[in-house]
Formats: sequence, structure tokens, C-alpha cells
Amino acid sequence: MVNAIGRLETKRALALFADWTDRIVAGELPAVQPQRPQGVDRNVVISIWDWATTAYLHDEISTDKRNPTVNANGLIYGSPEESTDFAPILDPAQDSISEMKIPVRDPNTPSTADDPILMPSPYWGSEAIWSSQANAHNPMFDELGRVWFTSRIRPPSYPAFCKAGSHIPSAKLFPLESSGRQAAMYDPKTKKFMLIDTCFSTHHLQFAQDANNTLWFSSAGGGGIVGWLNRKMFEETGDPAKSQGWTALVLDTNGNGQRDDYVEPDQPVDPTKDKRIAAAFYGIAPSPVDGSIWGSVVGFPGAVVRLNLGTNPPATTLAEYYELPWNNPRASIHGYSPRGMDIDSNGVVWASLASGHGVCRLNPEMAKRVAQVVSEALV
Repeated sequence: MVNAIGRLETKRALALFADWTDRIVAGELPAVQPQRPQGVDRNVVISIWDWATTAYLHDEISTDKRNPTVNANGLIYGSPEESTDFAPILDPAQDSISEMKIPVRDPNTPSTADDPILMPSPYWGSEAIWSSQANAHNPMFDELGRVWFTSRIRPPSYPAFCKAGSHIPSAKLFPLESSGRQAAMYDPKTKKFMLIDTCFSTHHLQFAQDANNTLWFSSAGGGGIVGWLNRKMFEETGDPAKSQGWTALVLDTNGNGQRDDYVEPDQPVDPTKDKRIAAAFYGIAPSPVDGSIWGSVVGFPGAVVRLNLGTNPPATTLAEYYELPWNNPRASIHGYSPRGMDIDSNGVVWASLASGHGVCRLNPEMAKRVAQVVSEALV
């Protein structure tokens, strides 16, 4: 939100938003009264629950997106991100609310209670009302009715298996030094948490429709890394090091169809090599059509990225980068900065844009043609 308002004339924008808020508080209504629902629209009933206290509710989940019959009429779980470690729980059938504390593994895990208060709040003054170590950002149901969170479990420093010299294939190709958020799983049947260490930072998460129930993670701000957890292997071995992997985003700029040595993001394109980009996924979605992994990249103009895993990820994984055509007069959209995104059962990607546009859609076949043009242009 701070980044978005920074793209405006910030001082004037703040004054306008403050004036707008004050007028609403004073009871001002829209100049034109909205039309009341007509026809079948009158059959829509919206129920609203105030199911969090002073917490900020970032996200919620009610079922497994791969099978919407999971958790039918069951509890809905929220993620309070930086505001508190107590995740709100809603029972819509019984019209009741509760909460549970998301734990951390290390008591020295940072807390938002220690963050500086830059200016007093008009309502809370200098009172630090946010206090969270777990920083749970995004929840997701699996097919067994368990809830998985991107959640902080420890301080940023890594275990040795993430760093240079590790035996893990991902660490050999792209060693990591720190991560700000990892993963946690809550089992409603046992009411217990399992905390999972990841070398890569986590942000949003989605399950793939594959035999391993692979859990994919975006890593916004995490240096252009996309990570995954082989859930089948993890549940069989209990070994997070053996069960996880990650990949840098590498473009096939030399056009030979395979991943080769690459130049870094701040280096010019070398026609004999590939090129790594520092784009960071915000939203993430595995394709049910071909198993590729898609992600949204915020910023101006922003992009949608497709990961082709190849036969031996991460060694064979290549990225395709589709920048939004915000200034192309022949384009059907002129927006920028895709944030939340998902992919439908036909393999079409849909994304909301921070510019205010509703959605953009990218057909995989069109994406392949665009990728060829982009690759040729970079070379």
C-alpha cells in the first residue's frame, strides 16, 4: 500500500484519502444513490462476521481448491499475518468464532512487537497492538482436511543444508543464506501443529495435482526463488532437507531449449548463455493441464511468469517471462502490476491488476508464442 501511494503525488493523495474518510465518518453518502438489486440479484444474501479483534486478517481458507467437497460445512481458518499469532476460526454453521495460537520453533524468533512505531496512531497512540512471531501469511487446505500455512518458525539464519557445500541439489545450484518465513501445518483432528523448515522464504502456497501432492511456495521479496515441498516424501521420511527444493528463474536467452550457464540479472545478455532474472513471485499456481508453475510479479509494469520444470528440476527448470503490455496500443489491456492470480482447469491464468483492472487472462499457446518473441528480443 505504501508503494502504491508512492506512485501518486503522495502528500496530496494522503490529504484526499483523509478527507474522504472524514466525510464518510460524518455520514456523507455517494452523490448518486446506487440502484437497488433487480431480478435474480435480489436472491443474493451476504452474511458478514466480525471474526477478528484488533488483528489484521490477510487471508482465509475453507476447502481444498483441488476438491471443493473437502471440509464441507466445516471451519474456516484465517491468517493474521504480522498482527497476532492467534489465527481466527469461524464456524459458519454454528455462527461461532474461536482462535488458535500458531507456534514457533525457536523462542528467539523475531516479533512485530519489537518493530519501531514511526508515528502515533490516531486511535491507539504509541501502544504496540501488533505482536506476532509466526507472521502467518496464507493458509491452504489439503485433501485430508489439514491446514497448511506460510508461517515463520525461527530466526532468519539458515540450517547448514541450505548453504554452499550442502548435498541438496537445489543448494548446489543456488545456495541460500537466510529466509524470513517458512511453513506450518495444523491438523484439526489432533489439534496439533507441525513446523517445517524451508531454506527459501515463503509467501503464498498452492498444492499441485500430482502424485506427490507437491506444495509450491511463492517468495515475494525473496530474491527470485520459487520453492516446493514434496509432501509425499516429507510425510514418509520426516526429512525437510530431503523433501524440499527451489529454483532460480532462468530464461533460455540462447534459445537452445535447455538450461545452461547463465549471466546474472545485473549483467548484459550473453548470446551463448542463459539469463537469470530477479523477479519474485507474489501469487503462485500449478497448472492442472501440463504441470507448469505460474506466478505473478508485482511492480511496473509487472509480469506473469511460467516455470517449465523439465525432467530433473531444478537443473532442467526454465522460466518464461510475460510482461504486461501496458503501453502497447494494440493490446487489449493497459494495466500494470498483477497481484493475486490463479489458473483455471483449462490452463488459463487469471490475475487482478494493481492498476484497478479486473483481470488479465493468458492462454498457454499464446504464452509460448510471446516467449519466443521475448527471447529473440533479449538476444
